[in-house]
Amino acid sequence: MPAPLYIQTVIAVLWDFDRTLIPGNMQGPIFTEYGVDEAVFWHEVDGLVDYHHTQGEHLAKDLAYLLHIMAYVEAGVFADLSNAKLKELGAHLETCPGIPEFFDLSRKHVASIPEFAKEGITLEHYVVSTGLKAMIDGSVIAPHVDGVWANTFVEGTPGPGYLEKLPVRDGGAITHLSSVIDNTSKTRALFEINKGVNVNADVDVNARMAESQRRVPLQHMIYVADGPSDVPVFSILNKAGGKTLGVYTLEPRNNHRQVKQLQEQGRIQGMAKADYREGEAAYLWLMDSHRADRVRDRGEPTPGLLGDREPPGPRVIPPASGHLQFRHPDGYFLLRVAGIARRGDDVLLHRAEDDDFWSLPGGRVLFGEAAEEALVREMLEEIGYEVEVGPLVVIVENFFIHEQLDRALDETGEVGYHEMGLYFHIEAPGVLMDRDEFSGTELAGTDREFRLEFRWFHRNDLTTLDVRPVALREVLALPFTPVLQHIVNRG
Repeated sequence: MPAPLYIQTVIAVLWDFDRTLIPGNMQGPIFTEYGVDEAVFWHEVDGLVDYHHTQGEHLAKDLAYLLHIMAYVEAGVFADLSNAKLKELGAHLETCPGIPEFFDLSRKHVASIPEFAKEGITLEHYVVSTGLKAMIDGSVIAPHVDGVWANTFVEGTPGPGYLEKLPVRDGGAITHLSSVIDNTSKTRALFEINKGVNVNADVDVNARMAESQRRVPLQHMIYVADGPSDVPVFSILNKAGGKTLGVYTLEPRNNHRQVKQLQEQGRIQGMAKADYREGEAAYLWLMDSHRADRVRDRGEPTPGLLGDREPPGPRVIPPASGHLQFRHPDGYFLLRVAGIARRGDDVLLHRAEDDDFWSLPGGRVLFGEAAEEALVREMLEEIGYEVEVGPLVVIVENFFIHEQLDRALDETGEVGYHEMGLYFHIEAPGVLMDRDEFSGTELAGTDREFRLEFRWFHRNDLTTLDVRPVALREVLALPFTPVLQHIVNRG
């Protein structure tokens, strides 16, 4: 085995830019400088793909705004828009609260951890944006980050024969795109950081490279971003054991719902307002993520704040789904949420296609997700409809033996579970009230997708039905009551 190129002691935080490090779009200062109506510009951008389609041409959506900037330059609206001008305008960008101070605070935080200092573990920050690199380079953020991936322009090309007589350029406005970062090429930046291309130009990002040879393992990366365009990077890091944080802003545009949908879809592990001041949710989440990373030194786990090299007690399992689940030497602990839906004297139950027992519909909670939110998400994923969540009516401490639930943990066979179950009264949509039975899907779109069977049962039939947890049968057989009950179920 070849000696490792790197000792893998770097934690890397990758940042989107717009509505992540700054509250709005970075192009704002351009419009202000040239007196252009921002709303008109973006409305024109929105129609460009269709316009080119009518001309028999294909235009990638991610390129539309970049080409329109150059069209404004060509038309004389952005007459002198050069790279130097873009950098100058970048200095006018206002940052989100706590930026850029957070960059240095987080580095000092990592350096202050004795176990990390002993192993030489460091923290690096990178910007990966579909915005304009020159503006980022001119912002107050640039001096605090270790690298920037974003779109770039050149101010003219030399033309045929330039090698024989190198032309002298007097400078001028931008004329051509020279590099492009779109939704999918953000993942290329991810792997360039992963393989160390940014610090070693001799490394080819497309070359085969063993995990042990890579400078920053994916599980040592944290990605902070705000929108659907970041889903490819979110997906890679979630599957690889990295960390993902969705952030939102309320001004100048409220994108809370957009980020919330990412959380509901299980695409991000955490969610917070884009405020990185000490004590705020994003600050705490990110600082805690630094502490939880188990950085490897030549393939061996270094001591972290989770304990010794092999923790004797529970440790957080980072499954691709981001479920709140803990591993213990004797089994697993998990937090589950489920709904009790009633149709008169009927109760809605479900089971997996290969199971011979029934349970209340629901699923595991994601890290940073409220129980009610988790229940709405789970029902939406399984049956395609939102439910109205009512009061918490039953808490069940459930101890049982079952087939290993999370294939991401590379284990098989039956293991012990300690499940904390939160059971809420829910109102099912009317369309489901009219159907005695129907089907749903668990883990839709994954290689572990399987069918779920839903059925309404009269409460008098539940005492003889195989319902899990067993102790719930008596509760469900009684008429609804809003009084909270606590049950311990074993077996």
